[in-house]
Amino acid sequence: MEDLPSEMVNEILSRLDKPSLFQASNVCKLWRQQALTQVVTVCGRLEFGIAACKGDRLSIIRYRGKCAWIELGLISACRYGHRDLAELMITRGAKDFDEGLYEACLGGHVDLVKLMLIRSARAFNYGLFGACKGGHKELAEMMMAEGAKDYNWGLEGACIGGHENLAKLMINKGAINFDSGLRCACSAGHKSLVELMMVYNVKCLNEGLWGACQGGHKELMRLMITKGANFCYCNRTIREHLI
Repeated sequence: MEDLPSEMVNEILSRLDKPSLFQASNVCKLWRQQALTQVVTVCGRLEFGIAACKGDRLSIIRYRGKCAWIELGLISACRYGHRDLAELMITRGAKDFDEGLYEACLGGHVDLVKLMLIRSARAFNYGLFGACKGGHKELAEMMMAEGAKDYNWGLEGACIGGHENLAKLMINKGAINFDSGLRCACSAGHKSLVELMMVYNVKCLNEGLWGACQGGHKELMRLMITKGANFCYCNRTIREHLI
């Protein structure tokens, strides 16, 4: 632990007192029981991931013995555009090229997308989702040229990211999941995308209301209700905030 930044250790320790931050984890209770062990592990992983994000080659080399974290380095390098670090991770044994493809598409890094494709990444639909979410039309078109055809997933990504041009592109290609698109747009708070989805055949406004409740967007909650969504669809706490 002495090699780890003290502020990072303190941050992890403080989070042990906020179980709500780990509510999606099946092992949240173990965090308290194995605090010291988990702090060392998580801090190490965070430091490794942060080093990859920042392009800190020397810090990554320091972790050359921890092969289980190499995939994390590849994913981080792909998201933040560090090709040299991505190649370093590959030489160390990283093989999660599909996840790397998604992250590179999300981040808009064409050279890394091509690198992942050369390395046999085949999750083209996942890449399409990432490109649409990140707002990168060139990469969305590249994924479709490679064989991506899940335009519904692409539409969801565009609605999450707030990219109307890509949402329209996916619709023109055949996307029809307007209810899911409405939910994603409402959850992310993108009113223009909400309005776009409602132009089409939205069948369940409750999906939009649920998304707005998840994202805490009161204006969109009220919009869905005025359009006919069931007010009782939101939980009691959300309803109280709207009154």
